[in-house]
Amino acid sequence: MIDKLPAEASLYGDSAYTDYGLEDIALERKCILLKIQRKSNAKRIDTLEQKNEKLKMRKRVETAISDIKKMFPRTILAVTLEGFLIKLTLFVFGLQLNKSIN
Repeated sequence: MIDKLPAEASLYGDSAYTDYGLEDIALERKCILLKIQRKSNAKRIDTLEQKNEKLKMRKRVETAISDIKKMFPRTILAVTLEGFLIKLTLFVFGLQLNKSIN
């Protein structure tokens, strides 16, 4: 997955993901920053600014996913993967339209 990201990208993750080797490889090969929200007992410690940035971004992502999920029906009926992805894309587009109206 890291190979598909553009150079100098930033990828945020939660504290369950702590592969320091992958972080180093991504930074060396493509200058991709893996910004993982660290646990309190992690080997690599974040500064207070880094913790706040990661927390703020995580909350934004969780809020966006929650807003999209609210628009979903109980089931999404699709015959193919392409049909399913089209429906998901339309939900995201609908959320953007809903936000621009309100």
